[in-house]
Amino acid sequence: MSLRVDYLCRGMGWAHAARTAAVLPVLRGRPEIDTVAVAAAGSAVEYFGLVGTPCHDLRLPDDVDHSGYAAYRMRRYLAAASPQRTDRVVVSDELCLAPLLCRADRLPCVLMVCSFRHYMSSHGGARAFDAAEQILLASWPEVDAVPPALRHKVTAIGPIVRATTTDRAAARARLGLPPAGLVVTVSLGSYHPSKVDYFRAVLRMATKAWRHAPAGAPLVVPLPAATARELLDGALPADVRCVGATDRLDTYHLASDVVLSMGGSTTSHAVRNGVPTVVISPAPESREHRVGEYLARRCDYVTVTDTADDDLWARVDHLGRAGRSVPPDLRWGGPRDVLDAVLASQG
Repeated sequence: MSLRVDYLCRGMGWAHAARTAAVLPVLRGRPEIDTVAVAAAGSAVEYFGLVGTPCHDLRLPDDVDHSGYAAYRMRRYLAAASPQRTDRVVVSDELCLAPLLCRADRLPCVLMVCSFRHYMSSHGGARAFDAAEQILLASWPEVDAVPPALRHKVTAIGPIVRATTTDRAAARARLGLPPAGLVVTVSLGSYHPSKVDYFRAVLRMATKAWRHAPAGAPLVVPLPAATARELLDGALPADVRCVGATDRLDTYHLASDVVLSMGGSTTSHAVRNGVPTVVISPAPESREHRVGEYLARRCDYVTVTDTADDDLWARVDHLGRAGRSVPPDLRWGGPRDVLDAVLASQG
């Protein structure tokens, strides 16, 4: 068998792109697969540029990636990419209209999603999910319930995040952080215009709490300093260390005593690696809040709050004294799950 994989990746931040980057080496290492080509939308293109992964730019902005225009851009790409080959499979990381296009072209499609929001709400969503041969849920079904009509084709693999043996001292040395003392990272995912109010609220909350921190203890913020100053409407406190957009966020987690997170993929990475985490959820009804609550019930080093919390420092201080913990026995996904689905699509 000689197989081409066309890997379509959503933007809306960097989580999908980071997940794709973790899967690519495993797919490319298989002798049955001779080509893996990546086509990316929106902010995923920025991530792949940062980490040096070649990709085709779908020229598809984040805010229209489930529109008729999105279908047009993906169809053009699939039509132009080795149209003479029949031994192809498409993997779509949450560009949920892809299965409909693949069905029209008689291409097998593996759809990976974090939730079933698009199945429930987007135009044509149910038809698109129905068209997928296989669906991988990169979450836990306790957080994101599988619709009954899809249960026969959904495999809940869990979040795809890397586990690492790097210890805190090695991570700090790699990043130039103090070898001893408190370090906290504000890890909210990539900055996106739709998240401005949330980022502003969390950054103000964190810098207010940091007034109680020991002198010289760095509060790591993965934003450009100019963006952070704009969100704070003024100068940055002395110990706030803005590191800009970075592909080393996982290493900052490992270097930290505590991570402040939103409840998405950055939370999953910190939790899988035993890093104490405060989930500051954007809203009680949000998916991020459900993820945080699910993990907090299973991990004594995870706590959940919101942007109205006036006592964040007490949470940080308590968790920071606890140190690294042993992660809970949860189902975590991996590149092999995607590979298995690709090979299964060939019968």
